[in-house]
Amino acid sequence: MCDTKSSTRQKKLMDFELAEKSIKEMKAVGINSILLHTIGDPLANTKLKDYLYILRKYKIQAGISTNGLMLEKHLDTLKEYFDICSNIRFSIDGVKKNTYEKIRYGGKFENVIRNLDLAQNQLKPIGYEFAIDLVISKDNFNELGEFIVFFKKYLNNPFKNMHLNFMNSLSPNNDYFLNNNVMPENTYENIFCNFASQLTPYILVDGRVSACCRDYDGSLVVDDINQNSLGDIYKSEGFKNLHNAHINDDGSIEEYKLCKSCFVVDARINRIWNNTVALILYNFPNKDAKFYQLILNELILNLKNLDASSFNGFLNKFYLNK
Repeated sequence: MCDTKSSTRQKKLMDFELAEKSIKEMKAVGINSILLHTIGDPLANTKLKDYLYILRKYKIQAGISTNGLMLEKHLDTLKEYFDICSNIRFSIDGVKKNTYEKIRYGGKFENVIRNLDLAQNQLKPIGYEFAIDLVISKDNFNELGEFIVFFKKYLNNPFKNMHLNFMNSLSPNNDYFLNNNVMPENTYENIFCNFASQLTPYILVDGRVSACCRDYDGSLVVDDINQNSLGDIYKSEGFKNLHNAHINDDGSIEEYKLCKSCFVVDARINRIWNNTVALILYNFPNKDAKFYQLILNELILNLKNLDASSFNGFLNKFYLNK
């Protein structure tokens, strides 16, 4: 879903000195936890252990977001650094081999399951917490019930750690999104986003700081940690320009092509969907795939044509009066 092959940014490992500088400055501005990804997969990093060593030195917690295909190469490292890296989010977009391998092109479904089983047997017993994410598309919507039943065994709390997310389109090529978005009725182009309202620093491999975790070409870079401290970057001219381009109706958004062509599902619809799915999994943890599929089918129909009275009827029918 991150469309990594479309990224034109430089592909290399971050210099250790730059990594330590970045982490030290994060600590100085009160950042105590980070995620090790901006489009790429941290388990593709052959020197992951060395970066975790730096994080341990500054007592910063790290979360890992991964497709899971290379977990077996880092089992010993993940065990050793459990104290600062104790949660892993697996991005898996299909429960059937054909569906998974169509969406996660190049991945092998059997390899995902083998690595999940390794994580279950060797990392979970020492305290690791897992999350499993799926990005919803027309390719996999009719398998959501099967997905829940199959993958919830890997999670301590499926209602908390299983996420079925609507797609967004932030990619150089929106073809897949436009053809497979299941919520076109509630999708908007170039809607004001949180990344443009409050800077979350994404430090790229060369030290440039981007405002977005899916900055494919570096066009959303707002400053450079080699030139300015992270504390000053929050007030940078580059970020102010990005912010103003989103709020001013002066055409300046045209300078940010990724933002201009970004489609997202209404955040309010997202919240209703996510909270309702969590409540369904909380109230009904042991139902079969057919049950989950039927309830999600009805939920999405209600959201497509949102009406307060009918939605309240849906809530009462399925779980408030269980």
